[in-house]
Amino acid sequence: MSKPNIVLIMSDQHHKRAMSSAGHPYVKTPAMDRLASKGLSFRQAFCSYPLCGPSRASFMTSQHPHETGVVTNHGEFRTDTPTFAHQFLASGYETVLSGRMHFVGIDQRHGFERRLISDVSPTAFHATRGRLNTVLGDLRDTPGMSKAGVGKSGPGRSGYLSYDEHVTKATLQFFEDRKTYPTDKPYMMVVGYVMPHCPFVAEPKDFYQYWDQLPTPQPSEESLGEQHPFHIEQRRHWGVNPLPEAQAQKRVEASYYGMVNHLDRQVDAVLQAIEASGEADNTIIVYTSDHGEQLGAHGLWWKSTFYEGSVGVPLIISRPNDPRAGQQTQSNVSLMDLGPTLLDLAGLDPLPGASGQSFRSVLDSQEEDWCDEVFSELSNPRGGPKASEPGLPQRMFKQGPWKYVYYHDMRPQLFNTAEDPHEEKDLWNDPAQADRIQAMQDRVLEDWDPLKERERHQVIDQQLAIIAKATRIAPPPEPDPVWFDSPPENYIDPITQA
Repeated sequence: MSKPNIVLIMSDQHHKRAMSSAGHPYVKTPAMDRLASKGLSFRQAFCSYPLCGPSRASFMTSQHPHETGVVTNHGEFRTDTPTFAHQFLASGYETVLSGRMHFVGIDQRHGFERRLISDVSPTAFHATRGRLNTVLGDLRDTPGMSKAGVGKSGPGRSGYLSYDEHVTKATLQFFEDRKTYPTDKPYMMVVGYVMPHCPFVAEPKDFYQYWDQLPTPQPSEESLGEQHPFHIEQRRHWGVNPLPEAQAQKRVEASYYGMVNHLDRQVDAVLQAIEASGEADNTIIVYTSDHGEQLGAHGLWWKSTFYEGSVGVPLIISRPNDPRAGQQTQSNVSLMDLGPTLLDLAGLDPLPGASGQSFRSVLDSQEEDWCDEVFSELSNPRGGPKASEPGLPQRMFKQGPWKYVYYHDMRPQLFNTAEDPHEEKDLWNDPAQADRIQAMQDRVLEDWDPLKERERHQVIDQQLAIIAKATRIAPPPEPDPVWFDSPPENYIDPITQA
């Protein structure tokens, strides 16, 4: 049998439950649902760092963030670190990147033979502050984690919506072109979208689909229950303590679900192109995201937490004639494990030095052979409980239904996500869980030193500050042309319906 083609579709900031196939009461995702009906859906998939750049570096290299050294969105992983794309390319595959991957630096390939369209930002380098000005215009202050992202939300248009449409166009052209040139090479393609990453702005037809049916939230500090002290300070730093007013929260929710609709249409176009390619019966299709979105849970938006909404990711893997078509699994897997799994499915050698492992046994219904555990890391760049303090090293360890979160010099968290999926019952001080907490903490610290991570982060911040100053003075040339001929539209319309 010939080597399988692989199409991996990766979005940005997609809450793992924001799909109708995941049981969401409002969101409609017919394309993702169709893919889920033909493959296996992972309900306990996680990123290894709930922030774009570090998560993607870990995903590509199959290494922990403390191994890649990428712990901020400005970090660049070494060009002599092989990725799963390198291994596919070296093994006879055509490797293609269409769209977003958040590579930083002169190397915008990292093993991809071809790149069909540049990243969403107009610069690949450690950025000057204005790098998103052209793409997002008046919405340039909304992608980060700040109250502006909640306030500037609603029906309208953003450069991110335009970018994803360009990615789809480039991807469809690849499938058309492939029909015209003879090749015996299989291909491994990653299609990178930026939706549903904030700004929380959706096309009006998508926004009003949800605005008209969503209830208006009744936010209160009391409804949040006991909060971890770090998250209290995190909310203050981000400007969402006190909570935003109810209408703003509803606007964000309606916009976010509308953005998922827009993403689903792009996925649908890609799936249809694969089906029409003549190679669908030998193509593995994967859908996932780099991290999730809090969407107001626990009084938090965006990412950079270990709550399910942030650290969890959607993951669907569909193989031709998949024996697990339409099924779901609760096995814990990491994005760091995805590259080794795809290499395994293609019959290729694993990456040397990879910490990620193939979970093919789960795909083959032999889940008892899988370790069923994942790690995730975070070195908060804004400091600990006080903004003047150095970053707070944090690490999550999940084994079976148990999630343990370590905070250096602060109390931990412990949840049973099977019994408490919304993580409302923190068992950190339950005497009956003392032995479990100690055992899980031992695993967290077994190969990870929080003091070294804090020191590393401080040095990285200092190094990047120098690079940032230098690139503002003398910006390096772009390795790829930007994707737009003229600045895309960015606006928010007033809400016109009740």
